[in-house]
Amino acid sequence: MIRLVLAIIVCVGHLAAIQGLGIYAVYGFFLLSGYGITLVITEKYKGNILAFYWRRIAKLYPLYLINWVLSVGLLRVIGIGGWHAMQIQEPWSILMIDRSWGSPIPQAWAIIIELLFYVLMSFGISTSSRRTFAWLGCSLILSTADWGYYHPFTYSVWFATGAAAYWMKIKIPKESGMAAELSYPVFLSHYLIGALISSAFGISRGWPLFLVAMPVVIAFSWILTRIDRKVAVYAAG
Repeated sequence: MIRLVLAIIVCVGHLAAIQGLGIYAVYGFFLLSGYGITLVITEKYKGNILAFYWRRIAKLYPLYLINWVLSVGLLRVIGIGGWHAMQIQEPWSILMIDRSWGSPIPQAWAIIIELLFYVLMSFGISTSSRRTFAWLGCSLILSTADWGYYHPFTYSVWFATGAAAYWMKIKIPKESGMAAELSYPVFLSHYLIGALISSAFGISRGWPLFLVAMPVVIAFSWILTRIDRKVAVYAAG
C-alpha cells in the first residue's frame, strides 16, 4: 500500500499542479528500493544475479514499452499543447535511456535512477553491512553539494538509507496484493492519461483534472497489471 500511496502523491503533483510535491514520494520510492533490492540480492538471488536482472526487466520493461508507444502515438496524433514536458526528442528513451530532456514519459527519469542503483547494488555496494554504511557515509557527504535534480548523487542517500535499514534488521512489510501491483503502472501511466483527458476536454492542470483522471488511471493500470501477470508467469517459466 505504501508504494501505491507514493504513486498517487506523484499523480497529485503532476495532475493537480502542486509543484515540488512528487519529489518527496520519489524519495520514498528510492528508500524502499534500497531496502528491497538489498534484500533480494542478499537472500533470494544470491549467486544468481542474471536471474535478478531477468526478473527486473520482465517486471519493468513491458509496461514501460506499452506506455511509451501510447505516449508517442498521442504526441503524434494530437500534440499535447500545455504538456510540454512530453516530447520525442530522445528516441532512445524506448530503451529506458533518457535524461528527461525530451521523453514521451517525463517521469521515467526516476526509473533510470532506479536501474542505475540496481546495477550498483548487484555489484555488491550493499551486500554487507560494512559496505552499506560506508556507502551511506559517502552519500551523506555527497548530498551536501548541489548535483542537480536528475543527478544520481542527489538520490544516493535514500537508496543507501534503505539498504542500511535492511542491515539494521528493520522490517518493512513485503509488497503483496493489488495495491502493490498498481503502484508501478499508476506511476507510468498518469502523465499519459492526464494529457489525454486535458487535451480532449480542455481541463487544465488542477484538482478537477486530478479527480477526473485518477479513476481512468486506476482502471488503465488494472488492465496493465493483467498484462504484467502474464509476463511474470512467462519470465518465471
